Order: sequence, then structure tokens, then C-alpha cells
Amino acid sequence: MATSERNVRLDLERPPVVETSLGFYFSRVAGWNILHFGALWEKFRAKYPITEFPPPILPNIASPPFKFEWNPSDSIVPIRACFTNAQKTQLVQLQQELFLHNWRKTDATSDYQHYDTILPLFKQDWATFLEFLAERGLHRPKVARCEMSYFNHIVRGEEWQEFADLPRLFRAWRGFEGDEVFKNPELVAFNVVQKVGKGQVMVAVSPAVRTIDGKEILQLNVTGTVVPTDSEDDGLFAGLGECHEIALKGFQSFVSEESMTRWRAKR
Repeated sequence: MATSERNVRLDLERPPVVETSLGFYFSRVAGWNILHFGALWEKFRAKYPITEFPPPILPNIASPPFKFEWNPSDSIVPIRACFTNAQKTQLVQLQQELFLHNWRKTDATSDYQHYDTILPLFKQDWATFLEFLAERGLHRPKVARCEMSYFNHIVRGEEWQEFADLPRLFRAWRGFEGDEVFKNPELVAFNVVQKVGKGQVMVAVSPAVRTIDGKEILQLNVTGTVVPTDSEDDGLFAGLGECHEIALKGFQSFVSEESMTRWRAKR
């Protein structure tokens, strides 16, 4: 996975991670409208020539249900724009309330990109975004949350066979030993949220079918979040460093020693 600038070090020869994401969530930029997405892309176009418009990211609410609402009086319909490089390995995600940089694994470029490699790319993209806001007379956003996420795929038939195997994968899941009803569950999904230092780690485990090859997987998403001390770059990037460390701590604490051995952890 990655190497922290602080106390946590984690090197895996065969990490299960297929995507990472880091960036900021902030209050809406006053005056931003739908035309700004296209104008901003012109600044990113040479670096990220591909555009996508997936569904917007919903607010991170701890206790569902929640609703995502838009009123005709709002200045902009909820939009998420993704600007992607030609190799489809690096992309910028932008909503009116967030700015993220993602790395994605592909068949052609399968080598994992470490945090120390991705962070400078994010800093360049963030600087371009702030430059665009200044050119358009829009205020610098007030960041409410820094975030670092790891998205992992654990493949059925390779790393696990049945949901009864989950205790071998995750320390947090002990199963139902000796239980006649739940000794071999057909479906399992769960979330864990824990405060870590000044921030929080969120872990989500859910079954899925991978679209690229049709394989059944367990998605293991690990996210570290921190509320920054200020919205200036030094404080924000320090917050990202804390998120990175929190996510690594969460991952190490959550998965089993057997899993770490399978992924060939370097101690």
C-alpha cells in the first residue's frame, strides 16, 4: 500500500488495493455554476483529456436514511465531473462541495502508486483549481474535511471461498461458531467507524461483482478523515498526511495476520 511520513509503515508486495482517493470536502463555492465545469476542464484538458459525469457523491451521513435534495431555486443541479488522463489511471473529481484526486489500477498499468507519488499530483491539481477560482473572481473554499481512501478488492475463489471464511480475513468478524442457523451465511456486509487520534477511520465491507471480469469480490473500503485546523495549504496537506496515517492504521488493525501474510507484508 503506502509509507506514512509519520509513524506507520506498511509495504505489501501484492496489495489488494485497486483505487485510492485523496482530497477535500468544503462548503459550496458561492457563484459557482454549471458553466464553470467546462471552463475548468480547459485548464486541465492537456493533462486529463477524458471527461465523465458519474452520479454525485452523497453526503457522508453516519445514520441513514438520508435524502439528497435539489430545489429549482438552487444555483446548480448536483453534478460530479471527472477529468481523466489518457491511460485512465489518474483523475480529478469535482463537485460543488469537493475536490479529489484518484489513482486507479488498470490491466495495462497495474503497479500500485504510493501516497508519496500521488500527493504531488494532487497538489498540482489543487493549485490549478485555486488559480481558476481566482481568475473567475470566486473565493477560495473553506475546507471542512480532509480525506484519504483505499478501495480494495478481495477475490472469491482466490482469497476466500465462502462467507464463513470471513474470520480468516478480518479481525472484526468472528462469525457464528456452533450456530446452526448462521454457521454458513450466504451474504455478509458491515461497517465500522472508529475515532483515531484527531480524526476518524471508516471501514466498509460489502460483496459485489466486478464489472471488468465478472468475478465475485468483497469490497474493503478504508477511509481516514480529519477536520483541518485551517483552510490554508500547509494545514490542509498536513491534514491529508494525518488521514493517510489513520487509514493505514485502520487497515492494519482491521485485516487478519493471515491476510497480511497472503499479501506478503514486509515487516
